[in-house]
Amino acid sequence: MAEQIQVLLGGVRRDFLEEGLRLSGTDASKFARFGDAARGLALALLQVPLQNALTSLEYLATRTRFPAAIDQILEIIAPGWVDLSAARWITVCAASTEHRPAVVINARTRFAAEMYVRRASCRPPKTMWRVISVTGVHGELIFEDLATEISAALLTDFSGSLLDDPFGAGPESQLQGVLQELNRRGRPVVIVLRLPTGAAELVPQLQERFPYLTFLFLSGDELPDEVVCPEMLLRRAEPALVAGRESAAMTEYQTARSILRPGVRP
Repeated sequence: MAEQIQVLLGGVRRDFLEEGLRLSGTDASKFARFGDAARGLALALLQVPLQNALTSLEYLATRTRFPAAIDQILEIIAPGWVDLSAARWITVCAASTEHRPAVVINARTRFAAEMYVRRASCRPPKTMWRVISVTGVHGELIFEDLATEISAALLTDFSGSLLDDPFGAGPESQLQGVLQELNRRGRPVVIVLRLPTGAAELVPQLQERFPYLTFLFLSGDELPDEVVCPEMLLRRAEPALVAGRESAAMTEYQTARSILRPGVRP
C-alpha cells in the first residue's frame, strides 16, 4: 500500500512532502532514514489517525498537478481504523477450500463491511475484493428467498462484465464461470447481509448453493456468543469493535471526503 501512495505522490516537490509529513503530526525523523520523501510520507499516512492524515492531504491537495491523487490516497488509508487481526478472518475464511465459514463482525453498516474487506485485501478501491450487499429480507422460505436475492444481486453487480451474446451461454452460466475463476485466482467475492436468524443452519446451505462466495454477516453492536457460532460455520472477527468506533470512523471518513471533495456527496 505504501508503494501505491508513493507513486501517487510522485511529482510533488520535496519541500511540500516534508511539510506534509510535519503536518501529519508524526515524528519526521522516524521516516527520514528512508531517504525518499514520498515514501516516508506514504508510510506515515498509513500509520497516523485519519484526522492527522487529513491535515496533510488538505495541504497537498493544492500542491500537486493531479488533485485526484489525493482522493485516491484517502481511499487507500481510510480502512486504517479496522484492526488487521480482525480483518484477517475474511482472508482466512475466503481461502478455505471446503466448508468455507462465514465471518461475523459486530457492525451495522455497509461502510464498515467494505472497510473490513479493504483492510483484508490490502488493495486500493479500484482492485479491492468485490463487495455485494443484500437485504436478507425473507418470507417463510428463508433460504430460498435469500438465495434468490443473492443470485439477482450477483447478476446486477456483474452485468457490466457479462456478454449479451445470442449465440453464447446465458448470463447465469457466464456468471458461474467468472465466480469460479475469481475464486481460483484468490479474488474473493464477499456477500454482506445482517446476521440472519438461524445463521448456523443457513451457512451449510449457502456453502452448497454458492461455493465460490464468502459471506460476511453484520451482527450489530455485539458479537454473538460463541455457543451460537460454531467455529466451522461462523468465525467471529475479533478483536471486536469497541462501542461507538464504527460511527466515529464513518463520521471521520465523511468529513474527510467533504473537505477534500467539496460538492461530491460522500
